[in-house]
Formats: sequence, structure tokens, C-alpha cells
Amino acid sequence: GNVMEGLVLGENIETDNVQCKDPKEIILLPKDLELGNYSSEDDADTKSTVSITDVEEISPKQLENNIGQLNITRCSDVHVGNQAYYHGDVTIQQYVLNSKDAVKALPGDIKGQITFIAESNEEENKNLKNILSSIRCRHLWYIFIVVLVLIGAAVALILLLPTHEEDELLSSNYTDRLVTRGHWLALPEKGTVDKFELPVHIVMVGHTSGSKCGLTAACSNLVRTIQADAFSRNWSDIAYNFLIGGDGYIYEGRGWDKIAAHTLSYNNISIGVAFIGNFARDSPPKRQLSAFKILLSEGVKLGKLDPNYKILLQKQIKATESPGAALIDVLKKWDHWSPNIPVTVK
Repeated sequence: GNVMEGLVLGENIETDNVQCKDPKEIILLPKDLELGNYSSEDDADTKSTVSITDVEEISPKQLENNIGQLNITRCSDVHVGNQAYYHGDVTIQQYVLNSKDAVKALPGDIKGQITFIAESNEEENKNLKNILSSIRCRHLWYIFIVVLVLIGAAVALILLLPTHEEDELLSSNYTDRLVTRGHWLALPEKGTVDKFELPVHIVMVGHTSGSKCGLTAACSNLVRTIQADAFSRNWSDIAYNFLIGGDGYIYEGRGWDKIAAHTLSYNNISIGVAFIGNFARDSPPKRQLSAFKILLSEGVKLGKLDPNYKILLQKQIKATESPGAALIDVLKKWDHWSPNIPVTVK
């Protein structure tokens, strides 16, 4: 059968069954429709009843009873509610107001129809801000938690990974651990420097009492500064025979053969060795101590040190804290340290 196009339903229609028969517009007007029975014969299997008379229009006189229920099938383009038709030109005016006071300037018949969007949306905007603020707070918490988890994972990884000794990657060979005067860019000595009578029987230990260093470039810079200080005192050269850096390397001062200027009255009978840094509270790192052991072993091997050499500390000889309480505690446990100070000094 034909499908009804353009079925229009008015307001307050509580419905009966409707099937569309003819391709003509059926109008259900607002309220109180009293309608007759209508049946479709175009399909025996789809016979339906409609509570409207087969007329194109329904007069107001027919609008008396409410319809209990309206079921619409086989129809398209259905409109429920009133429709307004304008015959002729239509002019739509839009007024944009920046304040409530601007309403006074509008025509009288328009003033009552004004609704301020800002007022109606103010509460919605406030709610939206609260929602966005809540979302941001949650995001910050999530980020904070993720950062804590990552830090914890990193710490756990460091603790669980197998660790290596500080100087494990450094060579135990003296030549490899030695930073010569040329490498730390030493200036030439001034004047003539006297030489030792070898082998030497004493190793005098002190500290520079200044900054520590953990990188070769930084240690080299400190050694150059110490040499410059010696020149400012009109000394021939840097005060020590050797210096031990926190990077685990041995820095050549005046070397094995030349007398230095580290401890008055003991310069000509002792090799002066300075640990770079201040060790009043903290002990030197293991790589710094191992470098000192390598130096002593090499001195004996080269015949520069007597195999029965003694280690003395500057604090044992003069009024000073050098080489620092923490380092003193370490060196007093070494076999070659001597609590006895030589009575006769050349």
C-alpha cells in the first residue's frame, strides 16, 4: 500500500492506532479529538484501525474526547506538536546586550522576553571550573605517584645490581696511575734544588687542607694552584714530592730524587706526600688510599725508599692538624706507621 507522508500530530494527543492509507496529509489537531473508525484494505495481513474519519480536515466541533493512545505505523515525516506558518516576509532581530542596564534602551514589548545567558550559565561555569580543578589535582597526584614509583625503582635497581670496588676499573700499575709534571702542566722549577741521599727512610704524610677533587682535570687544576702558591712564597717549586688525588691518581711534584719543602727539619730525610683535600672529618676514598699504596710499593721497587721505611704524620712533628683526624685514624693502622719520632735529624 501507499505510505503516508507528512503526518502531523497536535499537542496533548493520547493516542489510538494509526496506519496511513492514502498519500495525503492527515492532521491531528490539538486536544479532544473525537474520531471515527478507519480501516485500511490494501493489505489483508496489515489491516488496521484508525480513530479518525477519512477526511482531509477535522473541524473544531469534532474536538471533544481525549484519545487514550495513538500508535503510528508505516508513516514517515511525523510531526507531534503545533506548527506555525508565516505568510510573507519574516524579520528576525537580535539584540546583543553587555549589561542589564542596556535593557532599558529596548522597545517595551521586547524587555520582558530578555534572558541573560551569563546568568543562566554562571552556575554551570562554576561547576565546570570545579570539575577542571578536580581533574588537574588528580593529574598532579598521578604524576607525583608515578615519580615516586620511578625513584623507588631506580633506588632498588641500584641496590640490587652488583657493585664494584671504587678503584676496580683503575690500573694497579704505577706508570698508569702517575700524572707527570708535563701532564698537569707544571711550570719549571726556579733555581737549583738539592737531591736526596737514597734510599730515603721516612715518608712524611700531610694534606692540602683545601678542596677535594674527583676528576683528573679538577685535580690537575688544584695541583697547579698549589705550585703557584709555592712560587708566591719564593720557593723553588711545589712543596711536595708527590700528591694523591681523589680521582685515584698520583701527581708528580718534585719527584723521587729532589728534596722538597713540606716539613721543616725533615725535608732532606723524607719523601713528602700530600693527600689533596681536607680529611679532618671524612676519610679519603678507597681509590685515593690505594694510589698511595701503589706509590710506596713503587718507591721500594725503584730503590728510592728503604724497604723498612716509616710513615710519619705532620701532626707528629709540628703544631698542625695535617693530615686530618680521619686520615690519621686510617694510617695509624698501617704496618709502616711509626709512633716514634727520630731524635736526630740531618
